[in-house]
Amino acid sequence: MTDRQAADKQAVDKQAAASFETGLERLQAIVTLLEDNQIPLAEALTLFEEGAGLLRYCRAELERAEEQVKVLTETDGVFHLTDLA
Repeated sequence: MTDRQAADKQAVDKQAAASFETGLERLQAIVTLLEDNQIPLAEALTLFEEGAGLLRYCRAELERAEEQVKVLTETDGVFHLTDLA
């Protein structure tokens, strides 16, 4: 595992306890801070790294939710959702 992959995994693991909504809110706050252009470069890089980890976490949560929706089937007019976990 490369240093980058280890850092990515650590960022994802850190965010695993947070909900999708909390992660999305933090990601939006980071984007706002970065767009403001009023923070030092070192802090901007740190925020960018955090944002990249949050983006991967949120994307994974969305993909998991999409898979659950795909499992939704109709039997005799009744919809059933099968848990993939």
